[in-house]
Amino acid sequence: MSNANGVLPIVTQIETKEVSDDGLDFEPKAGEPMSLDQIGGQVSQEARQTAGTGKGTKLQPGTIIKVPALEKDNGSIDMDLAKNFLNFFYMPTEALEYLSKRITDLENNIIIDAIGDYKEQNEASMTELQVAKGFVSREDKLRWLSNTLSYSRGLSDHMMLSLRYGKNNVAVDIFYGSDFFMESQDRLYDLFAKSPNAIERKNILIRLSQRRNMFNKEKSKKEVILYKLMPYASDKDFELAVDRERVSDLVFDYQTRFSYWIAHFEAKYGNIVSFWESSNAPESEKIIMLNSLIYNLIQNDESTQQTSTEAEAL
Repeated sequence: MSNANGVLPIVTQIETKEVSDDGLDFEPKAGEPMSLDQIGGQVSQEARQTAGTGKGTKLQPGTIIKVPALEKDNGSIDMDLAKNFLNFFYMPTEALEYLSKRITDLENNIIIDAIGDYKEQNEASMTELQVAKGFVSREDKLRWLSNTLSYSRGLSDHMMLSLRYGKNNVAVDIFYGSDFFMESQDRLYDLFAKSPNAIERKNILIRLSQRRNMFNKEKSKKEVILYKLMPYASDKDFELAVDRERVSDLVFDYQTRFSYWIAHFEAKYGNIVSFWESSNAPESEKIIMLNSLIYNLIQNDESTQQTSTEAEAL
């Protein structure tokens, strides 16, 4: 709102005698610029030779103002009127810079109050402690928002349901959550590489899937289920088990051809997400049941191949 005050100057000019030009033609001549210089009723006597018809403000582009030549006592020409006929006064640059910085500070404070942190344009200079502090601050804001929404939604739903079914016949329990995944994919991959055990690695993979597919919930659900079904969450764990000969042929085939067997399962039983959600059993029972079905598919496939090989040998 204050930019115009700094860009548009204050103008002072020498006062001149105004004369009437009611008899002049108000239409511009051919080839003359259209501007406010072409309209108006009173102009100064000194501005009679202004470009165009000689009417209007003296600040228009192309304006020509002729001033009388005043001779000084020493015979020289007084140029003060020509130099200082118009004077411009601008807002100091320091004031504009302070105003710009003040507006930026207010904007940052509003963002911090709303989401808990302000994202710097250059985050390369931020230390790990500063980044972690930003995450904690944002999580605090989100938890506060979650509690507020949970309370408001619970109160509203309880009131509406009470009016419909009676106060003693309803109960409302709403919670918008307290755990939020705000880490970047690069940070999650770093945590995955540094994780101390298989449990941490699998949990990080689940968080990574939820972060990467935050706008595709169906894909996120499927990836989370697959991570829970996969025998080994990372190649590091799988290679360690193979080196120590702790992996059976069945599990080895399942791990190395995981995508194939999942596709085989869906071809026989349908979409794995729908299959997962169709059961009300605990998650651990679902994992055991799905893996058992997949292991049966692997064993049946191996039996079929073995029978085919024996038949060819005969």
